[in-house]
Amino acid sequence: MKRCSECQADYPAPSIQDGVAYYVCDSCGNSIETDGLELLGPEERAAHFEKLTGLRLPESFVKLGELGDNCVATLPDVTPPAATRHFPDGHYEIGDFLSVAANDRLTIFDSPALAQEWGLPESVLPIEGDGHIWLAFDFRGSNKEPSVVLWFSDSGETVPIAESFELLIRNLIPRG
Repeated sequence: MKRCSECQADYPAPSIQDGVAYYVCDSCGNSIETDGLELLGPEERAAHFEKLTGLRLPESFVKLGELGDNCVATLPDVTPPAATRHFPDGHYEIGDFLSVAANDRLTIFDSPALAQEWGLPESVLPIEGDGHIWLAFDFRGSNKEPSVVLWFSDSGETVPIAESFELLIRNLIPRG
């Protein structure tokens, strides 16, 4: 994480264009540029993520692109009380997935820190949510092909949503 030389605040994620990273401090407006960046594609970024964390992202997630904010996942018939309280109609509206792309505000590389901040178990990696409720990869059974769960930070309850990310995508309902 880069720190602003003027106010010592952490810079947010940079805007990257043509191999140059442009950092602008949210606190004081100070800006810096870093030249000579090698831009990695989604597959290379996913490989780097696996090297850092030991967790392999599902190929369907890496190739996802923009899907969020227009789909709904159906919850299983048997759900814990937290899920029925939050989703009485049995559906979870998906917002924006954390991205594999380098230039987004929040990326999958932020996921381990978000998991730690919100008390998710080790090997449960949030991919979408608001802090209190997360759609997450659950790597507890395998570091190769995670299942997809809803994790309730306040209660620690988990609701299985799909055996794989690919199954989740296939079973999404367009929001009308």
